[in-house]
Amino acid sequence: MSISLGLDLSLAGTGIVALGTVEGQEIMHESRIESAKHGVQRVLEIESEVTAVITKYKPSLVCLEGYAFARANQAHQIGELGGVIRRMLTIIMGEELWIEVSPGQVKKFATGSGNAKKDQVMLGAYKRWGYEADNSDLADAFVLAKIGQILLQGGLECEQLQNNEQRAVIKELEKKFKVSAE
Repeated sequence: MSISLGLDLSLAGTGIVALGTVEGQEIMHESRIESAKHGVQRVLEIESEVTAVITKYKPSLVCLEGYAFARANQAHQIGELGGVIRRMLTIIMGEELWIEVSPGQVKKFATGSGNAKKDQVMLGAYKRWGYEADNSDLADAFVLAKIGQILLQGGLECEQLQNNEQRAVIKELEKKFKVSAE
């Protein structure tokens, strides 16, 4: 059993995608958490829903999109959510079974450019893997899950790698994954 989970955390819409195979059955889960709650209640709702997905699918690896430091208008709030989710992942899965992927790495893996716009990432997910996302949260979560899938299937040795930009991203992430997996 090898399932990779991608998490794109956001207070407005957290994207979750699971990819993998269990007993020959392809697993594909996608959901977007949109909470009408505010403050700590919103954070708790997102944590609860992410925990439920992790409990159901028991991923071998979670790839979590890192903080977008350029978005200063909600830095404290997203920092609270990020801290809660990172703590939960460490408690449930252990520190070695989740890694942080920078927003630039997600963009570069999907499009070849670390400065791509959200719609370009959505288009990249469709063109490269046939994944049609309704929104950028799901597109980012899919790309994160795809990165995790490749790390679980041998990283730089994985046949799914399509270009040098993807290889560069995986090479950087392998350092984190191998260190944490030891």
